[in-house]
Amino acid sequence: SWGTIGGGGFDVQTATTTTTSQTSIATYEVAKVLGLKIMILATDTTTTERYITEILLTHDGTTAVATEYGQVSTDTALATYDVDISGSDIRVLATPASTNSTSFIVRGAEIVTPV
Repeated sequence: SWGTIGGGGFDVQTATTTTTSQTSIATYEVAKVLGLKIMILATDTTTTERYITEILLTHDGTTAVATEYGQVSTDTALATYDVDISGSDIRVLATPASTNSTSFIVRGAEIVTPV
């Protein structure tokens, strides 16, 4: 089962897009998150294809970095992912592979918070 690290907690965010442009699908406050393990479920709502991945991310206050692992899909990858820092937020960014309506559920499963 999923658990918390360092007094962190769970967070669920959702987004839907019909573009192939990069879009923010989740945000986390830089000051409250040192590291994060998230699970993303992408669903092409037209064909009902699904793609699930896990991402680990961290930052140094000015640069966010991430690695994607543990992918499983019903067909092909529905999106590519990146992270950045915008203002006081870490953003999880998705670039969908299709202009079909793609929905994203982002679950911040293990959040490492400052002590």
